Amino acid sequence: MNVMPSTSPFWRATRAFVGTAVLTLIVSACQVLASLESPPSASDAASGALSSAPPTPTPRRTVSLPDLTPAPSFTLYGVRSGDTLLAIARRFRTTPLSLSYWNRDRYRSLDPDAATYRPNRIEIGWRLRVIPGVEADPEDFLPAPPSEPPIASPNP
Repeated sequence: MNVMPSTSPFWRATRAFVGTAVLTLIVSACQVLASLESPPSASDAASGALSSAPPTPTPRRTVSLPDLTPAPSFTLYGVRSGDTLLAIARRFRTTPLSLSYWNRDRYRSLDPDAATYRPNRIEIGWRLRVIPGVEADPEDFLPAPPSEPPIASPNP
């Protein structure tokens, strides 16, 4: 007896199984698509909601970068022959008094609060601290008020 493979019970069962599986996949895919594109419900229609309204955007967490503007910092300037405090101050768009305050701890003749203050006495080779375009506020450099000695209580 000559049996064709397409008519054997095995092949008939295989075809039935594959057909059922394909049909199940198609039905499942249609259900998934229908759930993604669900029509507006009766409560949506009653409230006046339109299905064509754009979805509300989801807020996103944003990260802001810190301000990268650097604070002004000192530059060192080497005093040359013929330099004056006024000429150096003009070159760096500041004031001679600012130069004096910034450098008074290094060069005693530049201390405006000292009796030895001589702003016209600078020497070649001095390394002066300068902040271009900035003027020092003299109130920032005021000496601290002297502390008063404690008051002794009289002995009875």
